[in-house]
Amino acid sequence: MKKIIIAAVGLVMFSQVKAQVFEQDFNQSTNIKDYVNKKAPKNNQFNFAEADGEGKVNISKAKLRLSKIGPGGRPFIVRNTPLELPSQFLSFSFKIDATAEGDATAFLALGSGFNNEALPDSVNKNTVRLLFKLLPQGFLIRNTNQGQDGPNRYTGEQQIHWFVNRSGKTQTYTAPDGSEQTVAADRWDLWVGKTREFDEAGFTNVKQPIANFKFSFLSSLGDILLDDMVIKDLGSK
Repeated sequence: MKKIIIAAVGLVMFSQVKAQVFEQDFNQSTNIKDYVNKKAPKNNQFNFAEADGEGKVNISKAKLRLSKIGPGGRPFIVRNTPLELPSQFLSFSFKIDATAEGDATAFLALGSGFNNEALPDSVNKNTVRLLFKLLPQGFLIRNTNQGQDGPNRYTGEQQIHWFVNRSGKTQTYTAPDGSEQTVAADRWDLWVGKTREFDEAGFTNVKQPIANFKFSFLSSLGDILLDDMVIKDLGSK
């Protein structure tokens, strides 16, 4: 009986490891270079984490900090070595805290064939993209695919859970509030904490497979802190 239990536990652990394709909590080092490998990144590394001009990317109190300290600086991170997402049904979770002077913008994009630069890639390379509208107090999230702002403004550190379904069929997931939810093919749901901010939102380009991601701080001045970044291929469970 014990052997059966041990085997079952091992199978569950293997399934969880297989589903997780990227994970980084920024606790391993205070040197940003340890989180980057331009040619052959591991499943906890980026290809690039830097800034063009008056910006900075570093580790601050076990978090990734993107600082925009001048009008020409754009700090960004990009993973353009392909992630293993065979089912194309995934979750992307992370914590974000932002402060800005005036109105600022940052974006998170999923797609493939991304360039090693801060600016957005062409539409044909983007599968789906979010825009973070950073304000002196808090932030809004904009669905750029349909041109809609989310209904809520958030302050302080928030946990984001993005469920993206390009698998070709309706999928089920466990939401942050513990409920079972569905998301249709070529649609996505986004939760901030236990609040569903977007429900069944659409893609930018459904024909483009998801293999890369990019986060970039584009305009105005301020700081963005990111932590606990986890990407899972939910179809591998």
